[in-house]
Amino acid sequence: MRTYAQLNETEQALARSKEVDDLLKAILDEDLRFDDEKNHDDLQARIDGAIISADQMQTPWFAAECIMETCREDIESLAQASAEDAIYLDAGEHAIYLRKVAGA
Repeated sequence: MRTYAQLNETEQALARSKEVDDLLKAILDEDLRFDDEKNHDDLQARIDGAIISADQMQTPWFAAECIMETCREDIESLAQASAEDAIYLDAGEHAIYLRKVAGA
């Protein structure tokens, strides 16, 4: 098991890229939305605008690219933080995620 700091540069780049892809998928699947009022920014508004723009161009499959055009710094910053918080398994290692259950 390794931390982000223990990965080499290529592995760190792959970790960040995977996190960007996962964030974009969650955003496009509407599993993740940002609260602009609570966060004191306009990230969700810019994301919504990028998706609308892709739809208006009749190219909804380019919504992720449109989001990255307008929100790259935010998305990459979130991905970086997530990648740094992760634990990375090497071949042959195994991990189990236990969901917290109320009362447990």
